[in-house]
Amino acid sequence: MHNDHIPQFMLILFKYLWALVIAIDCIGAVTISFHMKQASAKERLKMMLGWAFWTNVPWIVMGIGLTIGKVPTFFHYFRPRDGNPFVLAWWASVAAVFIIGSYWIFIGQGAAKLAEYGVLRYRFIGKPSIVLSEKGIKLYFLLSLTTVLIIGIIVWLGDVQIPPFAK
Repeated sequence: MHNDHIPQFMLILFKYLWALVIAIDCIGAVTISFHMKQASAKERLKMMLGWAFWTNVPWIVMGIGLTIGKVPTFFHYFRPRDGNPFVLAWWASVAAVFIIGSYWIFIGQGAAKLAEYGVLRYRFIGKPSIVLSEKGIKLYFLLSLTTVLIIGIIVWLGDVQIPPFAK
């Protein structure tokens, strides 16, 4: 099927979505340092670089797959059962980040450190931001992990169809 009916910017977005996510994650990493006023410059830099690295591992893997790995669009990452090694590597990187993150949050005192520094916040319209407590961070992480697990199960067991324009 031809892509004549799809705007060019959408086709570019489908190919380079990973780069946009990396940029957004890096902006998020920089904003973390603004919330860590009571931390030393070394701690702020360590947290910022750690955040930027770990949140971007899967997107870097996706970028490699999309630019050199014969993965046409990000839609193809919804079909790991096709066996594309770059798609499988992406899913493995997501699993690795969540395994390492789980260890850090629950065993390595990561939740306590994030709470102490006020890194994770919720902001409601017209209200001041609320800093998540250690328990709130653990709950947030568990909800994120549960969401990814549910999506992963659906994607691995289901037969997600790639849109015709993305083939």
